This record gives sequence, C-alpha cells and structure tokens, in this order.
Amino acid sequence: VAAVLTLWSMLQYLNAARGDLLEQ
Repeated sequence: VAAVLTLWSMLQYLNAARGDLLEQ
C-alpha cells in the first residue's frame, strides 16, 4: 500500500509541476 501512496503522491506532484509549466 505504501508504494501505491508514494506513486500517487509522485503523480500529483508531477501533474502540479506540469500545470505550472503550461501556465507560464
């Protein structure tokens, strides 16, 4: 379960970072 939570957190972080890059 910990691995799934880690992957989910990474995906959320990447999505947020990608959104910031697209907004600029």
